[in-house]
Amino acid sequence: DDDDDNNNNDNKNSYGENGSSQNIITGPKAARYLTMQTKIRSSTTQERASVTAASSSSRATGLTVREDISDILLSMVTHIKSVPNHVFIVSELHNLIRVLSSTHDDDDDDDDGDD
Repeated sequence: DDDDDNNNNDNKNSYGENGSSQNIITGPKAARYLTMQTKIRSSTTQERASVTAASSSSRATGLTVREDISDILLSMVTHIKSVPNHVFIVSELHNLIRVLSSTHDDDDDDDDGDD
């Protein structure tokens, strides 16, 4: 895997002002560097295109998740994508889970036929 680390096509980009001149890592390699302090946000069109171009067609795309967490995870991803200029810190995502879980619980209560 050392060859991957030396590869210039690591899906890394440097940004100024808003990105604070830090490396932005996209695609499958992002999981490798994820910590509780990691800042995440919705990807830009350019970043999505670079990941698509860099990935091989033989490689499966997307996530495989347990069924019991799939709904909340999909809600989280949808929410993160809906606020493209917002930066989330991984350690604070539990707040988002709490809010989204209560929304799901409210939706479930509406479907009980007690109207």
